[in-house]
Amino acid sequence: MNPLITFCMICKNEEKFIRQCLDSVKDFVDEIIIVDTGSTDKTMEVAKEFNPVIIEHKWNNSFADARNAGLDRAKGEWILFLDADEKLNCSDTNKLRNLARDNKACAYFLRLFNLVGKNMNDCHEEQSSVLRFFRNHPNVRFQWEIHEQIGGSLQKQFPFDPMEYLEDISITHYGYLNDIVIEKNKMERNFSMIKRKIEEDPYNAFHHYNLAGEYMRKGSYEDALQSLKKSRSLCKTIKSVGFGFQLVRKEMVCLLKQNYLEEAYETSIDALKLFPNSPDLHFYMGEVAYELGLYNTAINSYINAMKEKDVPKNYSRNLTISKEKAPFMLASLYERVGKKKKAIDYYERVLHHNPKHPGSMERIITLCQKKENELVEKLLFITQDDQVLENYLINLYVSDCFGAAETIYLFLTDRSKEKYNSIHQKIILLRYDNLSMVNDKRIKTIYQYVIKKKVLPSNEEDDFLRFLRSGEWPDNKMPTVDDYTELEFTYKLAKKKGYVEVSSVLLRLWEYFINIEKNHLIRGEWAWYLASNLFKEEMKILNDKGATTQFSMVLGGINDG
Repeated sequence: MNPLITFCMICKNEEKFIRQCLDSVKDFVDEIIIVDTGSTDKTMEVAKEFNPVIIEHKWNNSFADARNAGLDRAKGEWILFLDADEKLNCSDTNKLRNLARDNKACAYFLRLFNLVGKNMNDCHEEQSSVLRFFRNHPNVRFQWEIHEQIGGSLQKQFPFDPMEYLEDISITHYGYLNDIVIEKNKMERNFSMIKRKIEEDPYNAFHHYNLAGEYMRKGSYEDALQSLKKSRSLCKTIKSVGFGFQLVRKEMVCLLKQNYLEEAYETSIDALKLFPNSPDLHFYMGEVAYELGLYNTAINSYINAMKEKDVPKNYSRNLTISKEKAPFMLASLYERVGKKKKAIDYYERVLHHNPKHPGSMERIITLCQKKENELVEKLLFITQDDQVLENYLINLYVSDCFGAAETIYLFLTDRSKEKYNSIHQKIILLRYDNLSMVNDKRIKTIYQYVIKKKVLPSNEEDDFLRFLRSGEWPDNKMPTVDDYTELEFTYKLAKKKGYVEVSSVLLRLWEYFINIEKNHLIRGEWAWYLASNLFKEEMKILNDKGATTQFSMVLGGINDG
C-alpha cells in the first residue's frame, strides 16, 4: 500500500534552517524525500536524523528539474512541499491527512507568511497564498527554471477538480530577510537566471514580472517599474494572469518610491476598479492622496485599508497595513486637520496592536500631556509588559510628563526597583527640586554643577563630567548610552532654570555626537528620544545650517532603521 503523503524538498547548504523545517512536517507525512543540489555544510548530516530518501542531483540551473527529481521518486498519493527556510504551522496533525483521504480537491493553497525586512528583529509579515499540497500523478510536474510553478500542470491533468484554500494551515518563510538573501547570494543568482530566461523567451510576461521583483529587492525601483510595464504590455488583461494583482500592487509601490504622484493617482484609481477589496491598494491610494493634499480622499482610503472582512484569499498583503500603517497615517491626518480626539483614538488603536510602535507612543504622549492621569490610564490599559512600560517611562520623562512618568515608575518598582531608580531620582530633581532624596553620586554632581554652580573636581574621570568642566570631548571617543542619558538630564536642568548658555553648549555636544556617529546607528533608546525631542523643540539654537541638515539626516536614518 502506498504512503498517503510524501514530503518533498530541494536544498543546498541549509544547515541553519533544515531541522526547523523537517521538525514542522515530520508528524504529518509518511515519506520524506530530500533532493540535495550540492551541500558542503552539515545540511545532510542534520537531514539524515529524519530518515529521508536522499537524492543527489547535479545542479543544472533549473529549480523545476530539481523538484521533479523528487516527484519522480515520491510514492505518496499526495505531495506536500516546502523550502528548507520555511516551516509548516498546523496544530491538528489529522487535518492534512483527512483532506488527502477525502480527495475532493486536486490541490490546496496554504497561507504563506513571508518575513520581509532586514532581519528577524526588524521585519514585517506579508501574507499570500501558495499551492503546496497536491494530488500526486506522473503527469503532474513543475514548469519553469526559476519561480517554478505546478498549478498549470495540475489544471491540465485534473481540469474538473477544484483547487481550494486552507485558512488554518500556514507556512512561515524566512528566506527573503535581507541578511539571509545576502548570505546566500540569492539576488545575483536570481538576476542571472531570470535574464537568461528573458533572452530565451522575451515575450513571456511572467519573466519580466519576476525580474521586477528582483529589482525591487535591490532597491532599483525605476528599473522595476519599467519591467512591470513591460510585463503588463505582454498580458492580454491584468485579470487574465495569476500574478495580475501582484503586478498592480508592485507598480503602486514603485510609483510611490519614485514620487510619481500623478501617475500613481491614476494607476490607483484603475487598480481599485480591478481589485476593490485590497487593503494594500487602498493604503497606497491614501498615501498618494495625502501627498497631493486630497485629505478627504486620503481619510476614506485609510479607513478602507483597515477593512479586512471581504479580502479575497488569493490577495497578497502586507499585514502591518491594516493594523498599524493605515491607522497611524489616519491618526496623523486627523491631527493635522485639528481632530485631536479622533487622532488619539487611532494612535491608541495602533498601540493596542503593537505597544512598541514608537511614532504612536510619542504622539499620544504629546497630545495627552496636559491630562497626565488620563494618559497613564491609557498606557496601562494598552500594556503591562515591563519592557514596553520602560519605553513609555523613558518617553514620558523625555517629554517632561514627570507626573505620569513617576506613576509608571511606581508601577514598575514592584518588579524591579533598582533598574528604574536612576530615572526616578532625575524625576524628583526635575519635578520637586529635592536633592535630599537623591543618592546617585553622578546625578548629584551634575545637579550641583548646573544649579548650585559648584566647580567640578579636576581629577574627574567620567567623560561627560569632564566635558562639563573643560568644555572638551575626547577626540573620536564614542558616547555611551550613559553619556546620552546625562546629556538629556543636564539639558533639562539647564532649560528648567533658563540657562541658555549651558543649553547651547550641550546642543553643540549633541551636534558633535552626530558628526562622529553619522556612519553608525545611534546607540540606545535614549539617543533616539533625545534626538527627536531636541530636533522638534530647539532647532532655533542650532542655527547653523550644516548642523540642521546633519541632524535631519541622522533622524531620517533612525526612522528608516
